[in-house]
Amino acid sequence: MKRTIFIILALLSATLIGCQSEEGGTYAQDPDNQKESKVVEHALGKTEVPVNPERVVVIGLEDMMLSLEIPMLAATGVEGQYLYDLLKEEDIHIIGTVGAEYNFEAILDQEPDIIVASESPAGRENVYERLTQIAPTITYDREDWRESIKAIGSVFGKGEKADQVIQTLDEKLEKAKKKVTDSIGEDQTVAFIRPTNKDVQVFFPGYSYTSVLYDELGFTTGALVSELQENEEEGAWGSVVSLEKMPELTADYLFVTVGSSLATIEDNEQASLALEEAKKLPVWQGIPAVQQERVYVVSPRHWMLNGPIAESRKIDDVVEALTTN
Repeated sequence: MKRTIFIILALLSATLIGCQSEEGGTYAQDPDNQKESKVVEHALGKTEVPVNPERVVVIGLEDMMLSLEIPMLAATGVEGQYLYDLLKEEDIHIIGTVGAEYNFEAILDQEPDIIVASESPAGRENVYERLTQIAPTITYDREDWRESIKAIGSVFGKGEKADQVIQTLDEKLEKAKKKVTDSIGEDQTVAFIRPTNKDVQVFFPGYSYTSVLYDELGFTTGALVSELQENEEEGAWGSVVSLEKMPELTADYLFVTVGSSLATIEDNEQASLALEEAKKLPVWQGIPAVQQERVYVVSPRHWMLNGPIAESRKIDDVVEALTTN
């Protein structure tokens, strides 16, 4: 009798203790529905999530999830955004969003098993807490997409796929760098700006959205950008300057965007019209790159976000701009 009781207790103990996961989390059995779970460490903490979730809702990390070919029940998006058509093709329900506002009711309606969200803006006050009230939520840094895609891949059993995505993009970068250098030579300077009808945002090297130009394709900045960066705090995304400073922007090539990644089509159209008006100003005409016809307007839809799909499209933009005669 004692031997029988000992065996039963041992079996119960093994069930409760579970086993160690590949990610360092602990597997456990839910006694009610027998679903396995594991604890995952992420940008905003540690969360117990189902091992094989069937109803995955994604907020802001759609680029990485699509690249990893992880099935999604629903994701956020707005018409005109660079992933919108891809999400529709995959028959993924799109939770409409403009900017960084979350539609909590629409997320709740999906009855998710798990929510995979961008650390920002999930890290804002009460946002993450509200998401966790709907379903277990794990968050990752969209800007540091290389590390994040590896972490997400590990959670969903797509580690090898994550490595493959990174390798494919790195190979594309090397080919693009050679092609551009063969076309325009070395030691060329570029600048990336977002003008309005009142002022201009000048982005710095190292800023995640535009770092592909500098850190990865190897361009340097002109004197004005370097001067502005010296006067800002370390790690600043860039600087806002008056339109009157534009003739001092002496970069050999100028990349320009207007609007934003998650704005409505109408808002981005208005921003484009404002750019056309800015182009008529004498200060715009005084920009050296404008005089040399080396100005290239690119879409904010993928330039103002991060992820392997966005980065790939940025590379395509640069290659097309600087290698087309």
